[in-house]
Amino acid sequence: MSPVFVTKKARTEADDIAFHISLDNPRAANRFLDAVDETFAHLSHIPEAGTLIEELADTRFHNVRSCTINKFRNHLVLYRLSNNDIQILHIVDGRREYLELFEFDNND
Repeated sequence: MSPVFVTKKARTEADDIAFHISLDNPRAANRFLDAVDETFAHLSHIPEAGTLIEELADTRFHNVRSCTINKFRNHLVLYRLSNNDIQILHIVDGRREYLELFEFDNND
């Protein structure tokens, strides 16, 4: 099992998404946060479950992966494997352009 480290930015992004979901459905917002944590647990057991983001292959973020959040298929966990550790970088709505997040990201 690999340790999972969640950046402050990723936790804030998850909370922001849950807030927006809660405006229409508070129970769904709670389910979203539970699904995020379940995804982290899944990744801790199978770190390479996510897909490498090919568009970042030639950048300093060459080893960033994406994994969909169970039951919230439009949302992604973006993470990096480093040795045996998993660093959660972002939680995003996959329908938006999220690669631009890495242009200004200082989470190396």
